[in-house]
Amino acid sequence: MTDLYIEPKVVLSDFLRRHLVDPRGRAEAVTTETFSGDGLTTIFSLSPPTGGVNAVTVVSVAGNPLVKWKDYYWDYANRRIVFITAPVTGVDNIDIEYKFGGPQWIFTDIPEVSTIQDFEQYPRISVIPVSGPGKRIGVVNEGVSAQVLYDMSFQIDVWVKGPDSVFTIGDYKLSKARLAGYLVREIKRVLNIFAVRMIPFFDYQILDESQVTFEDGWRGYHKYLEVNFKAFDVERMGVGI
Repeated sequence: MTDLYIEPKVVLSDFLRRHLVDPRGRAEAVTTETFSGDGLTTIFSLSPPTGGVNAVTVVSVAGNPLVKWKDYYWDYANRRIVFITAPVTGVDNIDIEYKFGGPQWIFTDIPEVSTIQDFEQYPRISVIPVSGPGKRIGVVNEGVSAQVLYDMSFQIDVWVKGPDSVFTIGDYKLSKARLAGYLVREIKRVLNIFAVRMIPFFDYQILDESQVTFEDGWRGYHKYLEVNFKAFDVERMGVGI
């Protein structure tokens, strides 16, 4: 049994990729790959038609949907699904649906200097950990692992720039400051609807929200949201590989 490390910022950025829609449509196409289980194999690699995998949206075995970060681990860097327990033997009994394309628009970092003048890189969203203290819960005997309750805060930044950053969303044309404000509202909306499913996180709260500002250094608009989550034992998953 091997412990796979889950970075909390990866969980949050993956959640946003799954539920937000990129105004530029860079990685919003959807496809499904089907595999056959043999009762032994736990790792299945994905092969998107073009570009990269943006987010895994649904994984099911024999028609039963599984829970990300609980029943399986999404290895974004290597484009593979790692199941906690090997799927049962069957023909075409594993379905993995995902968004694909490119380039990516939600990152666990801030805009790189090399792309700061590339208008097609925007809008973009970055997820940055602010703090993440943990507290051991309960009294345990020597040699027995305790549960750790983490109290984690993240800053989610929205960055908008470029003369072509005007997008029709519904009945509205949004650009610049209005687009930045819209994307932050969308983040709050998907958190309100879907955060209950964001295992291993729970009990989120919004700590702060900035006004839209114009950043002279890179000539673009910026707005951020600071969000707090709680989670038990967020950093490890036991996977048989």
